[in-house]
Amino acid sequence: MNKSNPYESLNLSEETLRKKISELNVDNLARSKDIAWAPRTPKKVYASALLFALFRSLTRSQYGGSLLSYASTIALDNLAQPHSKNFLSRESVRKRLNKSFVKLLLELVKVLIGSKMKDFTQKLTSGSKAESSLFDHFNCIYLQDSTCIGLDDKLFEFFKGNYSRGERKSVAKIDLIFELNSSTCKKLDLKGYNKNDQSAAMEIIPLLQPGNLVIRDLGYFTLGGLEAIQKAGAHFLSRYRYGTDCLNPKTGKKIHLAHLLQKKKVLDMEILLGARKKLKCRLIAIPLPDSVAEEKRRKAKKDRHASANHSEDYLLLLGWKIFVTSVGKDVWDIGQAKLAYQARWQIEIIFKSWKSHLNLENLNNQGQKCPEAVKSKFWAALIFILLFVFKFYQEIRWHGFEKTGKHLSIIKLTQFLSLNLETVLKFLSNPKLPDLIAYCCSYEKRLNRLNLTQKFLGQGLNSTLS
Repeated sequence: MNKSNPYESLNLSEETLRKKISELNVDNLARSKDIAWAPRTPKKVYASALLFALFRSLTRSQYGGSLLSYASTIALDNLAQPHSKNFLSRESVRKRLNKSFVKLLLELVKVLIGSKMKDFTQKLTSGSKAESSLFDHFNCIYLQDSTCIGLDDKLFEFFKGNYSRGERKSVAKIDLIFELNSSTCKKLDLKGYNKNDQSAAMEIIPLLQPGNLVIRDLGYFTLGGLEAIQKAGAHFLSRYRYGTDCLNPKTGKKIHLAHLLQKKKVLDMEILLGARKKLKCRLIAIPLPDSVAEEKRRKAKKDRHASANHSEDYLLLLGWKIFVTSVGKDVWDIGQAKLAYQARWQIEIIFKSWKSHLNLENLNNQGQKCPEAVKSKFWAALIFILLFVFKFYQEIRWHGFEKTGKHLSIIKLTQFLSLNLETVLKFLSNPKLPDLIAYCCSYEKRLNRLNLTQKFLGQGLNSTLS
């Protein structure tokens, strides 16, 4: 890469867009038996041309595009194809934004997530002996997570959300199951917000074999789900849900967790989880820095929901990071258990870059009463972010660090590009642009805790208990 211009990867010229699409082998995948979008060589529209039209709409000020804009972009693209028909109707485009095309885009998202996660996994387990052996005892490691993205309320028909102050809100929910060893997405689903994580907690069970490990977010916490994982011969690592009974395995008596933690610096103990299920597992509690704990308590006290539990015990437990796991002490110590949970964080960064959007909240249906057309635009936007924003981040992050001594935040970078993409593209050759990006998109220096990049890059196991 030319050091004088570290922003080449964001050169979103037609040539660059076409090159990236070509590298994805889109047209061959579209003709595959699994996708069957175009079983024969298409006469009017190639899948690559349709994806190019979707990408091109993302770099325009009027984000979202329309069937007419896609048709005109493809028609101009067809001018370079001597045997293709130059003109295309909006209806022809709408017919091709179908279930098979959505499936094609979904497969592309899965491949790109796999490539990003593979690099991260190698980094996570490339340090000390304790780090490199972190997952040696498990033949498959499944990460289960989800995220919600607010959309234009006109899309409520396709992505049903909640109601706020009498107005209905459109929210898309993405569910992901990712296998770490093979770097493959086992499930990637797009639906409305009205389907919660707990209802999806059992969806991973059919995938499990003895010796597998499941790491997932608190939203999936159900005793029935954890019990099913154990019955499959697999292990789990999860955040602890406040209010779940913990019993002493010797006496069967309830453990008063808040009182116990007042006397401890860290806690690692065998428990029975749930008054009825009595799942045998470990509970691990690690204190948070004082400033972080106080901030969490401050936010909890301002919670406007009357149903929120703000008891003294609850506020005390906000000062701790608490895990439950069926993995024994002979496999993981406290630090290794916490580090293993960090495997989720790269998924979180991908999700946060999507939520920081590139104007995903402005995605609208442009009068299209077709869920496949909406989903096509949604997945195309996420492919765009994975292809260009992540590539951009990877190529420029060290420039900012050399200039400021601060790590670049991919979340801030995505937000910055969301607001200023067209302007940034105009000034890619300006020598002042790298310094401006570093100034606007870097983490603040914090003495009391690490930012996400510091945790991913070289901080190692010794930092996990800080």
